Amino acid sequence: MTATLLALALLAGALGLPESPPAAATAFVDAIEAGDAAAARTPLAPAVRLVDARGDDTPPTLEALGAYVRGCERMEIAWRVIDDMPGHGDVALRYECPSRGAAHLFIRASEAQVLLVRWGPPAEGDEER
Repeated sequence: MTATLLALALLAGALGLPESPPAAATAFVDAIEAGDAAAARTPLAPAVRLVDARGDDTPPTLEALGAYVRGCERMEIAWRVIDDMPGHGDVALRYECPSRGAAHLFIRASEAQVLLVRWGPPAEGDEER
């Protein structure tokens, strides 16, 4: 996965985008994909919002998110700087999962903290980020 992030960073630089997603988002995603919920908590803001958009009764926890992406392969990652929030960015990820097809993860973060994590069907506009 690190090689993929490096290749994306090089491409983003060529396109004039920020070279990488916010550091907090990268640390969070790496921890979730490794199945390490304790490490995933480190970059979370005290008032982080966890949103499970699948519409079932599963509480929105890091453990539920870990189960959601477990066994899936990251296929796409995109990010953008939020124009009216300097130092903040949105990160959208798409995974392919053998058991259900696509899985989606959306993160809003500053360099130091993850502010919002949403997983499940993408919200309108997530694909464009």
